[in-house]
Amino acid sequence: MYMIQRKHLPILKVIFLLFIAMPQMVHSATSLKVYMKDEGYGETNIIKPRIYIQNTGTESVSDFVCYYYLTADSGKIPIVETYYIPYSTVTLERLDSGSYRVKYNFSGYTLKAGSVVPDANGNAIGIHYSDWSTINKVNDFSYIASSTFIEDTKIPVYSFSGTLLYGSDAGTGNTNPAVIPVVSVGDPPLVSQYVIYGIDQCIISDRDTIRGGMTGSKGYTEVGCDAIINGNLSSSGNAFLRERATINGSIILGGTLTQQNQVTITGTITQNSSLVYPVISTNTVVAGTQDITVQNNNSLLLNPGSYGNVHVYANATLTLGKGTYNVSSFVLEPGVTLIIAANKSDIVQVNVSNLLSFGDRTIMQFSGTAWALNVRFYSNQTSQFRTGTDSRIYGMITVPYAEIDVPSRTAFVGELYGKQVRVEPDVTICRPAVLMDFWLSEWTYTPAFDPNVLSYSSVVSTDATQVTVTATCADADATATIEGQSSPATITLGNAETLFGIDVSNNSQCGGTHYNVNVKKQPDFMVYVNDNSPASASQCDGTSWYKAYKDLQKGIDSAAKSGKEVWVAEGIYKPTRKTDTSDSRSATFYIQPGEEIIGGFLGAETTADPLGSAYNTILSGDIPGNDTLLTAWPPVKDTDLTRIKDNVYHVVTINGSQATTSIELQGFKITGGVADGDGSKGIGAGLYSVRSSPTIILCVFDHNYSLSNGAGVYSGVGPALVKNCLFRLNYSKAGSGAGLFATSGKSTVNASVFDGNIAAGTSSNGGAIYLKHTTLTMVNSVLTGNSCVNDGGAMYCDSATAAITNCTFYANSASMLGGGITSIGSTVAIINTILWHDNGGSVSCNGSSGCFVDLKGTGFSVSYSCVTGGYTGTGNISGDPLFRTPANPAGDNGKYGSDDDGLQLSSTSPCLDKGTTINAPEEDIMSTEKPTGDGIEMGAYEYVNVAESNTLPFGRLVNGEFIGTNDLDRIMQIIHPFEILHYSKSKCHRVLRLHVTNKKETRNASEMTAYITPVNADGSTAASEIAVRLKKIGKDDNGQLLFQSMTSDYSWGKKILFTADKYWHGCKNSLAYVIYLPVDGKLNFRIPHDQF
Repeated sequence: MYMIQRKHLPILKVIFLLFIAMPQMVHSATSLKVYMKDEGYGETNIIKPRIYIQNTGTESVSDFVCYYYLTADSGKIPIVETYYIPYSTVTLERLDSGSYRVKYNFSGYTLKAGSVVPDANGNAIGIHYSDWSTINKVNDFSYIASSTFIEDTKIPVYSFSGTLLYGSDAGTGNTNPAVIPVVSVGDPPLVSQYVIYGIDQCIISDRDTIRGGMTGSKGYTEVGCDAIINGNLSSSGNAFLRERATINGSIILGGTLTQQNQVTITGTITQNSSLVYPVISTNTVVAGTQDITVQNNNSLLLNPGSYGNVHVYANATLTLGKGTYNVSSFVLEPGVTLIIAANKSDIVQVNVSNLLSFGDRTIMQFSGTAWALNVRFYSNQTSQFRTGTDSRIYGMITVPYAEIDVPSRTAFVGELYGKQVRVEPDVTICRPAVLMDFWLSEWTYTPAFDPNVLSYSSVVSTDATQVTVTATCADADATATIEGQSSPATITLGNAETLFGIDVSNNSQCGGTHYNVNVKKQPDFMVYVNDNSPASASQCDGTSWYKAYKDLQKGIDSAAKSGKEVWVAEGIYKPTRKTDTSDSRSATFYIQPGEEIIGGFLGAETTADPLGSAYNTILSGDIPGNDTLLTAWPPVKDTDLTRIKDNVYHVVTINGSQATTSIELQGFKITGGVADGDGSKGIGAGLYSVRSSPTIILCVFDHNYSLSNGAGVYSGVGPALVKNCLFRLNYSKAGSGAGLFATSGKSTVNASVFDGNIAAGTSSNGGAIYLKHTTLTMVNSVLTGNSCVNDGGAMYCDSATAAITNCTFYANSASMLGGGITSIGSTVAIINTILWHDNGGSVSCNGSSGCFVDLKGTGFSVSYSCVTGGYTGTGNISGDPLFRTPANPAGDNGKYGSDDDGLQLSSTSPCLDKGTTINAPEEDIMSTEKPTGDGIEMGAYEYVNVAESNTLPFGRLVNGEFIGTNDLDRIMQIIHPFEILHYSKSKCHRVLRLHVTNKKETRNASEMTAYITPVNADGSTAASEIAVRLKKIGKDDNGQLLFQSMTSDYSWGKKILFTADKYWHGCKNSLAYVIYLPVDGKLNFRIPHDQF
C-alpha cells in the first residue's frame, strides 16, 4: 500500500541573484568529443543545435547524458521541439529563473570505440519562444555561432553515476531542476482530410484554385502567383508562397515559410513544428489477361472484372458500372468520354498495376446519381500519371509511387494522393463536400469513420424503435441532410434492418457525397468480456457471458468489425495492443469511432444496466502489478520512480478523424498510466485522445502520472461530455491540467469531481483542468484539493470560454498565483457557484505565506455565487457556506455521490435558496430534483436533510395509515408458525419506511432492498442479515420518495415481526419478515449505494 499525500505544494520564493561565475573545466580520461553547429545560424528567432558525440578512445561508453546550456531573456520561457533524436530522449530542465539546459539521455545505448552518435548529421532540435520573438543566442553557455560542425567543450557529457566524461559544466549547482515539457505532435491525420497530398512535394502553380480540405506534403510545398487555396496548408518541410498567393486558412509547417509580396493568409502560421503525416495506403493489384480495346469513335460498356490492358482510342466512349476493375493498364487517348453508370450508393473502383493515363480533353460523365467520390482510381505505376489538358475529371486518384501531373485548364473534382503532385497553371481542383463525423444515438457502427468510407453498419437491440443521427460537415459552407431531414434527425427503425442515407453538399459547385448507414436489429447486439470467463482460450468468442473474451482488446476489435457494443464485467484488465511493437510500454486499449464500451457488469446481466461497480472494473497500466509497493503518491523516491517505469504510457488511446464524437466509454476505473516519455508519450497517461471528442460517463481517473500535460485525460479536441466522473490524485510532473487538459472544441462536464490532482512543474497551470481555445460548460461539479505551482490551482482558462453553474470550488491552491480559477484572455460566466478558501500563492499575496484568491485575471462575470471576501455581481454573498464536513469531502465511505459527502450544505448555510433558477440545472450532482426548498441552492449540492427525513423509520399500518414509532415490540416466544399470522395482525407488527433522495436513479426504481442485521449490546453480530424489499409508494411533504415494506392497501409486501426467540430468525413466511432482536440490542441498516 502507498500513502496518499494531500498536502499543498510548498510556496516557492522568487530570488533574483546577480553573479559572475567562471565555469570549471574538468579533464576526463575518457576519450569523447562533442561537435555542434547551429542549423538556424542565419535565423534570429530560433536556435537549431545539431549535436553529435564521437568516441575517439579504445573502449565503449554506455548510459550517459549530455547537456546544452542556455539562458532565456527576462520573462521568457523557451520551447524545445524535437526533430531527430534516434538514440536519446530529450527534456528541458529549468535551473533557476533564467537558466535552462537541454538534457540528452542516452539510456541503454552503447557508443562503441571509433563511432559517433547518432550519426555525422547529429541530433536535431529547435529552441524558440512561444511568440517567436528574437532569441539572444550569444548569451548561451553552450552556443557556438557556426553553420558547420565545430568541437564544443561547453556541452558536457556525464556518466549515469555523475562522472564528468567530457567538457566543462556551467556550474549552476542545481541538482534538482524542474522539467519543462518538450513539444511534439500526436497521431497523424487521415489522408482523407486532404484534397491534395504529395509524399515528397506538392506544387500549386500560378492562378490555380484549390477548394476544400487540406493541401500539402510530407516534404516541400509551393503555391504559385495569384493562386488561391480555400483551406489549410500543411507541410512537414518548408513552404514557399509566391506573389499574391492567398491562403484562406491556416499554415502549419515542420520547416519554415518563405513568402513574396502581397501574400494573404487569413489564419495562423505555425513553423518548425514536429509533424507526423499520413501514409498513403498501397494495394497489390492482380490483373487479368484479356485485353480490352475500344476503337476510334466506338462505344463499349465494360463489366467489372479482371482484365489485361484496357486501351480506349481517340473520341471513343467507355462506360463503367458499379464494382471493381483490376487491370494491367488503363489508357484513355485524347477526346475520350468516360461514362460512370452508377448511383450515389455505389462504388466504381479501378485498380491498375502498371499504367494509368488520361489523354487531353478527357471528359467524365455520370449516367446515374453517383457523385465524384463514388469513383476511385488506384495505380502502382512508377512513371508519371497525367490527367490531360482541357479535361474534366472526377474521382479519388491515388498513385503512391509516382508523380501526378494536372495540366493547364483542367477541371478536377475529387482528391489527389501521390508521391509528388504538380498542378500546372489555370487549374481548378475542388473536393466534394464530405462529412467530418456522424453520431448514432445507439453509438455503435463499423467501420471506423473516415470521410472517404461511404458505407456503415450498426447492430442494435431488437427493442430499439428509432435512432437519432447527428452529422457534421468538414467544410463550413456544407450542409448535411439525413433522409431529407436536417441534422440531427430521428430515423424510425423497421423490423429487421433499416437503410438510410446522409447527403452532404455545399454551394461551391464541387458536388457532394452520399453515405449509407444500415441499422440491423439483433438479440446479440453486444460483445461480452470477462477476465474471469469460464471458457477456455479456444472457446472465447464474446458471444455470451459463458464465452466471454478475457482480453478486453479482443472484445473491442470484435465490436469494431461487427458494429456491436461491448459489455465488460468487473475485473482487472491490462492493455495488450502495442502501437510500437518494439516498446512494451506502448501497449494501450485502442478505441476507434463507432464504439460503445460499457463496464461495471457482474457477468450475468441480460440488459444493458450493469449491476456491478465502475470502481471494480479496472483498466490498469500497471503491467507487472507492482504499483502496490509504492511507498508514497506522488512517487518521488528513486525506488518508486523506477517501479513505475514499466507501466504503459497511455492506458486508453482514442483514435479518430477530426472532432469525432461517436465514442462512448462508461463504467471504468482507469489507473496506472505513466506517460514519462518524449512528445506524445509524455501526455495523457490515463486517456490520450488527439482528434476525437469522446463521451465519458461513470469513469474514475485515479493515480495516473505524466511528465507533461493531462495525466488523467489529454484531449486535443476536448471530450464532448464528461458525466458522473471522478478525477483523483492524478499527477503532472512538469505539465498542466493534471486532471483534464483540452486544447480546442466544445466540452460539457456534468456532475463530476476533481479531487487532489497536482500540476507540479514550475510553470504548470491548472491543477485540475487546463483549457486553451476550448468552450466549456460545467454544471453540478466539485473541484477540491487540487493544486499547481504557478497559476489556477483548480482551473486555468487560456483564450477559452467557460460557463460554470452550480459548482463547488473548495481548498484548491497555487504556490505562485491564483488558487481557484485563472482567466487569461477568456470569458468565464459563473452562476450559483461556491468558490471558497482557494489559496493563492506568494506572488498574488504580496509575498505572504498565502491568502485566498478564488478568481484571478479578467473576463469574469459572477452572479448568485458565494466567494471568499465577496465579488462584484448580482446576488453574490461572502459568508462561510458552512459545509457539513469540509475536512472530509468524499465522506467516510470515500465515495462521492452518497449521502455522507462532506461538501453538502448544512441546515444553517447562507447558500440555501440563494441561487437563481435562470439556466440552473434541474438536478444536482446526486440527481436530486431542484428545488428541495423555497429556492435553488448555491453549489453542487441541493440541500437534503436525510437524518430528519428518517427519524421514524418504523411504524404500524392502522387502516392503511402509517403511524411512526421507534418502539419495537418484541414477541418473546413463537410456538408455532401459525402464530406469525396472528402477530402480523396485532399491534406487534412493524412496517419499514424510508425517505429516499429524489433523483433519476430512485425515480426510475419501483423497488429497493434494505438489509437489517441484529447486533448485540457489545457490538457483535447477533444473527444473520435479513433482506427486506421496499416498494415505492409516493413522496413525502419535502418531495423525497417513500419506499415501504408493505403498501398502504396491503396488496404488496410483508410486515416485520421482532422476536426474542432466535430460533425463528429469518423464518421464510409469505406474511412477515421475522427478525431476532436481543436484549439491549440494536439494528444495523445497510442500503447498497448502487441502488441510488
